[in-house]
Amino acid sequence: MRHIFTEDELKKLCAFWQNQLKLNNWRIAIGIERKTAFNNSQSTGEIEFVSALNKAIIKILDPSDYPQSPFEQDMEISLVHELLHLHFALFEPKSDDSLEFLIMESTIEQLANILVEMKRTNIQDQK
Repeated sequence: MRHIFTEDELKKLCAFWQNQLKLNNWRIAIGIERKTAFNNSQSTGEIEFVSALNKAIIKILDPSDYPQSPFEQDMEISLVHELLHLHFALFEPKSDDSLEFLIMESTIEQLANILVEMKRTNIQDQK
């Protein structure tokens, strides 16, 4: 199954996941960006947000910059991971090097994988 999407397809997925995650009150811009546009060169997605304004910008890594890996890029999981950060924003640790940050990132990644897998399993079951 294909997990690489165009920018338009990602926008539709973002609208779907905003609804599922009860984030409809957020205005979210999403784009596919080259690695040079990322703050963390190891990321496959990044989000910048202003909670007080309910606005966010999500960057998803361009497939041409995805590292050689035995694991395929999955833009939908990256998208859901970044959206989940909006629910965890109040708990965001001050330092990216802290144990709390690592635990939060791991939890968000697990949740993103679980949610996307549940969606895909449900779609397969309906066929």
